[in-house]
Amino acid sequence: MREWEGPLLADADGLNVLDGPGLPERAAPTVITLHAGEFRRLTGTAADYRSAAVLVERTGSLSC
Repeated sequence: MREWEGPLLADADGLNVLDGPGLPERAAPTVITLHAGEFRRLTGTAADYRSAAVLVERTGSLSC
């Protein structure tokens, strides 16, 4: 999935594929659905609005 340059929706096991050294920066539209535990596992930080904004900016994700 890291090589995919098109739009991406990652949920459940798709998040596990992205796990590792952090979520990649992406130019294409990206939607990730995380609960607080997944957020902490993937980012190493607590799920709060500031950390979420940083993740959205870094990955080019869409924020809802």
